[in-house]
Amino acid sequence: MCIMCFLVGSCPPPKSRHLSKYTKPNKPKKCDLKKKDLKELKTSIYPKLHEVARNLQAQRSGVSKHSQKLRTALTEQAEVIHNEIYTIIKDMQSEIDDIDAQHLAAIDKQEKN
Repeated sequence: MCIMCFLVGSCPPPKSRHLSKYTKPNKPKKCDLKKKDLKELKTSIYPKLHEVARNLQAQRSGVSKHSQKLRTALTEQAEVIHNEIYTIIKDMQSEIDDIDAQHLAAIDKQEKN
């Protein structure tokens, strides 16, 4: 693309002083090729790129939401497990207290005899 094409935004007419007069007539102009590429970039590539970016954002958001749900479920499960362990420990302590009472009763009985 020559300076004139860049500044004006299009190729000037062929009668004006332009670098295109030095190109072969069978070859498409570089300006035309670049315009075609730019049009393809704007109409095809950019929209796909933006859609991919939106999809990535949605995936990132989905991962965060899923991770938060997993954390919440894990915390709830931990509470259930802690409660079960606490109940088991309390039952075992009760059993120990019962065994202690039985042993003390046996010792008291031996002392009296």
